[in-house]
Amino acid sequence: MKGMIERNSFYIITLLITAALLIPLFFRQPVENTISLDNRTVSISIVKSLPILLILLFISLHGTTENREHRGWKRPAAVDIPFIILFLTFTTILSFIFPAADGSYSVSIHGVKGILLICIFALVTALSEELFFRSWLINGMKSAGWPGWLVFSLPVLFFASLHIWQGWNGFLFAAISGSLYTLYFMRRGRLFPLFFSHAIHNALALILMSVR
Repeated sequence: MKGMIERNSFYIITLLITAALLIPLFFRQPVENTISLDNRTVSISIVKSLPILLILLFISLHGTTENREHRGWKRPAAVDIPFIILFLTFTTILSFIFPAADGSYSVSIHGVKGILLICIFALVTALSEELFFRSWLINGMKSAGWPGWLVFSLPVLFFASLHIWQGWNGFLFAAISGSLYTLYFMRRGRLFPLFFSHAIHNALALILMSVR
C-alpha cells in the first residue's frame, strides 16, 4: 500500500512539474524571431522559476541523510572536478556543432548588475533542471520499477523537449548533452558536478552573447 501511494505521488508530482515547465513554451516566440534578453526579462524569468525550484528542493531534501544522498546530494569532492571539466568541454564542442540560429537571441545585459542577473538565472535554471530531469525522474522511475532503457531515454527526451523552442539545434544539443548527464547520474548518482557544469555553461553562453 505504501509503495502504491509513493508511486502515485511520483506520477502526480511529475505531471504537475512537467506541465509547469512545458506549458510556458507555447507562449514563447518562435525561433525565427529575435528573443530579447535584458535585465527586465531575465528578472521576470528568475521570479517565475523560483516556485518550481522551491518545490523541487523541498521534495528532494526531505527525509533522511540516506534519502538525500540517494537523490544525488552527495558532498562535493575533488573527484568531481575532472567531470565538471569534461562536461564543460563536451558542451562547448556541442555548441559549435549545433549553434544557435543567427539573430535568434539579442542579449542586452551589461555591467555588474547584468552579470549578477545572468549568474542567478544560470544557477536557478541549472539547479531546477538537474533536480527534475536527473534526480527526481531517474530515482522515481527506478523506484517505480521502470525498465532501464526507459529510465535513461525518457528524462533525455523530456529535457530535449524543454529546448525545442530553440529549434532543432537546441533540441539536438539538449538531447546529446542530456544523454551524457543522465548516464553520469545513473552510474555515479552525484548531483553537484552536473549542477555546476550546467550553471557555468549557461552563464558563459549568456555572457558571451551579451558581448557579441
